[in-house]
Amino acid sequence: MISMLIADDNKDFSICMLNSIVEKNSDNIKIQGIATNGLEAYQKIKTLQPDVVLLDVEMPIMNGFQVIHKLYEENCSLPRILLVTAFPVLINSFDEAQLVDGIIFKPFDFSALNRYLVQFCNETKIDSLKERITNILDNFEFNINSLGYSYLIECIQLCFEDLNYIKDFENLLYPQVANIYHITNSSKIKWAIEKSINSMFRYTKTETLKSFFPNAKKLSPKSFIKKIIDLLSKN
Repeated sequence: MISMLIADDNKDFSICMLNSIVEKNSDNIKIQGIATNGLEAYQKIKTLQPDVVLLDVEMPIMNGFQVIHKLYEENCSLPRILLVTAFPVLINSFDEAQLVDGIIFKPFDFSALNRYLVQFCNETKIDSLKERITNILDNFEFNINSLGYSYLIECIQLCFEDLNYIKDFENLLYPQVANIYHITNSSKIKWAIEKSINSMFRYTKTETLKSFFPNAKKLSPKSFIKKIIDLLSKN
């Protein structure tokens, strides 16, 4: 679940946005609060550290760009910022515009906001899954800079999200990964993954391997990926 802050000096507008967001994305988004001026927005961003901020440009005390500038100047970790404005001509007047992730113009397009939030939620889920996978793979001595390692992570993600891929690596999984990486020959994917796993078994400590794979000296890509998916499912 991602956290969100709404910053707009129009309280009625903020409540309307809040209701729309909760109605459409209640399972994926938690509203951390509403700020009604730039200073309050700046303070809440620093203390609450939301994932996304819906930030109005024209606000009392500090405008939206001044909020961004102050956070950037203080080397604060910036959330994803979705800028809201009724004046498109203002955008190109500020250097801080390059730090925003999206712009929505008033009169407000709620469908555009919801599309952005759905996309961000999906990206967050993918990033979270990838992080969980790499945390498990960090137990082993993989060459993380190799193509085989990248292909392996992609295979694990696909299989975890759709178990049908496990049924047929040759005709379903490898061609799909090849398509993602714009490689015409899926056999290159298979070869790189097998090489990566074999190298991992060669260099990982025996005690570590036994703790994860007590009954196997080596595993095929299919068996290895199944084991990782089992671990993901338990966590």
